[in-house]
Amino acid sequence: MKGGLWQHLLKAVLLLCWLPLLATAGGAAWGEALRPDDFAYGYLLETPPGGAIYRLGLPASVYREASRSDLADLRVFNGAAEPVAHGLRRGIRLEQDLVKQLKVPFFPLAGSGSAAEQGFSLDLRLGQQNQGTRLRVEADASTAVPGKGKGGRGYLLDLSEVSQKPAALEFHWQRGGSAGGPGVVAVELLQSRDLNRWTTLVGRASLVDLEYHGQRVVRRRIELPRFHQPYLKLILEQGTELVLERVMALSGADPGQSLHWTLAAAATRDRAQPVERFDYSSGGHFPVSAVRLLFPGNNTALRARISSRRDPDGPWHSRCQGLFYRLELEGGSLNGDPCSFGPSRDPFWRLEILDQGNGAPRDGAIGLELGWHPDELLFTAQGAPPYLLAVGSGKLSREAPRSELLSQLVAGKGWEEQELLTTATVGQRRELGGSAALSPPVPPLPWRQWILWGVLLSGLGLLAWMVRGLWRELSGRR
Repeated sequence: MKGGLWQHLLKAVLLLCWLPLLATAGGAAWGEALRPDDFAYGYLLETPPGGAIYRLGLPASVYREASRSDLADLRVFNGAAEPVAHGLRRGIRLEQDLVKQLKVPFFPLAGSGSAAEQGFSLDLRLGQQNQGTRLRVEADASTAVPGKGKGGRGYLLDLSEVSQKPAALEFHWQRGGSAGGPGVVAVELLQSRDLNRWTTLVGRASLVDLEYHGQRVVRRRIELPRFHQPYLKLILEQGTELVLERVMALSGADPGQSLHWTLAAAATRDRAQPVERFDYSSGGHFPVSAVRLLFPGNNTALRARISSRRDPDGPWHSRCQGLFYRLELEGGSLNGDPCSFGPSRDPFWRLEILDQGNGAPRDGAIGLELGWHPDELLFTAQGAPPYLLAVGSGKLSREAPRSELLSQLVAGKGWEEQELLTTATVGQRRELGGSAALSPPVPPLPWRQWILWGVLLSGLGLLAWMVRGLWRELSGRR
């Protein structure tokens, strides 16, 4: 009898240890598959037939309607309202991809200053190749005498050796004298295939190097159209001077991969603080990687810091700091380059003016534009169309892991993306569950947990009864 009681007691103890785990597992196992009406809004996707994996750049409205910054409340459904496999790829940042630099040969053209006056040694050779007439110009720029001459009327640029079409040219020049840089130099870019017939490539651009009261504004880059000829001619405006030291071709990114710009809503302006500041709201979880300012007046420059935060009461995180300006020139305006940084999906932004200078606006609000590259949605053609992109759901209360399966499949097999991916487009927007779908659902009554806890309490009672019986048996033997 004694051994039997101990065996029953051991079984009861083991059952008692397992019951809480079963109760927890029972609570975690509850759930149901998501359906389109569990999301606030949806977009019909237009998909060309025959595709296996589709790609889609997310529109701005998706970032405004998503309730989570990681876009985990986003799903793709087929025509039978079944979820299909999908993944997200981050957009390409132009500034990060313009990293391939190649030095471009350049040669002064006769004008107000000749090549000899510049101190360059030139060697021009003509030859025939399969592609036609070929010009090879060799120059030793190291023999140039700094400051000698006043610069030519322009320069010939040889891009024939650049294998990949450059997206931009970056010019570097000599600095000297009391002004330091050449100031504002208006230029024009012409193009030619055979060095005989020239057409306009960039009608007007400005190269800038200004310095005043310790502040410096420099613009070296000229963006190029996607298609251009191998020979370019940089023509300087009459009466301007520019002595080039080197020219760099920047390539590696598609010029069409431009930033999308969204104007942030101005919230408050605070002049009472030691540093004047403006607060803004983006209204969504955009992957912002650059900002620029819109001034209410012309010929304005200021130094400022840009910060952001995720929550209305959270800490501010500095994103970038730099010089912002807008200058009116004859025939157009000159704006500072966007201030770039790593992508941030924070919806709240702040501008702090560190140095206003004489040209800073005292009246009127400063606009803040947020630059971002859209994430790319990848989804498989599972089931019959039409496919529906659903966004915004309160049912996803816990962190959902983002699948990288499709991104790895596309990048890891060595095939061309245009052969594997088919581009989809966004069609009609429709309301699914509406704003009610954004609220967390009322949790169901935990019947399973109640039953398991009832069993647990019953087990405790059984254990107490067995201990009481064992105690009586031991007391009787004494």
